[in-house]
Amino acid sequence: MRAVSLFLAVLLCLPCVALAGDMCPVARELAKTSLKVFKKDRKKGLSGLIRARKLCPDDEKIAYNLGAAYYQYKRPDLAYDVWSKLARKNKRNFKLLSNLAWLALEFGRLDDAADWAKKAGSIKKDKELLALQLDILFKKGKYEQALILARKNSMSTQADKAAGYLAETMWNRFRNGEKEDAFKDLIELCNKFYGLRKFMEAKDKMALALVDDSMVP
Repeated sequence: MRAVSLFLAVLLCLPCVALAGDMCPVARELAKTSLKVFKKDRKKGLSGLIRARKLCPDDEKIAYNLGAAYYQYKRPDLAYDVWSKLARKNKRNFKLLSNLAWLALEFGRLDDAADWAKKAGSIKKDKELLALQLDILFKKGKYEQALILARKNSMSTQADKAAGYLAETMWNRFRNGEKEDAFKDLIELCNKFYGLRKFMEAKDKMALALVDDSMVP
């Protein structure tokens, strides 16, 4: 499983005048110091970030860094909770959305992972994000969609993998008694993905298997 991409950003003190009762300037300084402490003492650094967020719950950088700290503290569940709430406010943060997609996949929440990945993909194209989307499709058994996505993005290894899974799906149907229907669908795949070696080879072998059962792999 790919590790979630994390970045503990150094918080900058914004040049603004604090309003009376506004604790956000205090929270930002506390968070900045807590990030430095976290590198040496994760428990104390995390405690400082939690306190900073309580003082200024609407600060997005503090929230993001708290999620990152939770993840590195081996509490991905709490990281996901913090980040998912943040993503409802900031819907254009590619790194945040990508991290949520990887975390959801890590938890086995495939639909959520696909949703976060789609939102991240609407912001920009990214090779690692494409790999994530393919991983989700493979896990959901949507091999034809994976093949289309891989070919569209010139990912030959992943396309070959998807074609192999799809061909094996046809063979499983063949073995389970759907011989003619499986062969018909395989022919359609050959036409749809013209020239794809795995489908052409499977079609020739399946044609022989229709005549001679001993040829079923």
